[in-house]
Amino acid sequence: MLAAGWIALPAAAHNPNALWQIVHGRCVPAAKAGDGTGPCARVDRRDGYALLKDRVGPLQYLLIPTIRVSGIESPTLLEPHAPPYLAEAWHDRHIMAKRFGHPIADDDIMLALNSPHGRTQNQLHIHISCIAPDVKRALANMASDIGADWTPLPRPLAGHRYIARRVTPTALQRSGAARLLARHDDADEHMGDYGLALTRVDGAGLVLLATRVHRLAGNFASPEELESHACHVLPGIAEFHAPAAPQANE
Repeated sequence: MLAAGWIALPAAAHNPNALWQIVHGRCVPAAKAGDGTGPCARVDRRDGYALLKDRVGPLQYLLIPTIRVSGIESPTLLEPHAPPYLAEAWHDRHIMAKRFGHPIADDDIMLALNSPHGRTQNQLHIHISCIAPDVKRALANMASDIGADWTPLPRPLAGHRYIARRVTPTALQRSGAARLLARHDDADEHMGDYGLALTRVDGAGLVLLATRVHRLAGNFASPEELESHACHVLPGIAEFHAPAAPQANE
């Protein structure tokens, strides 16, 4: 799916810099001026990222760096002191529950970072959303196959092959998801061919997932396919009435 639901102007869907323009041009200046956070739900100036409510789905948010970072293929993510954006997104996952008005279990949440082959924006953005119910069940059934090192899952997810490994919050924060992936085979030389995802799996704990582009198989390394932005996995979502949220054209 495409991360364009938050964009107001018709032409913006064709603007690969729209996310950057919203965060850099509106959210950050508002935060610096002490005038709120513009269309963003939050701007963290210390850790360098913003949270923006996506218009797709009742609860989906995007974490977007406040510095220019193209995506998972950016060499800056492999630098020793690169910000651990996926860890920050996991830390802020409760923004969904705050909007929903009810607690959301960690195994109902999925984070996704798409490859450049499967995205429309040229600014890194992490989808904070719900996991698809069938993906949740499949991962729970494969929990015993997920260990401390990267291992191919025995069965596909959303029709595509994934590798997975257990990870602690500390390791995710200290090492960063991109650097953890770079240690797998020759991934460090082909980071732009990968997409990353993160969730909690019953029986395995926190799990990092990755998939690699395989065009013949129709795989563009977009782990967003593992998410359900409609959040059908959550009881009561059908009765949820979303509160008004800042929009990019206000």
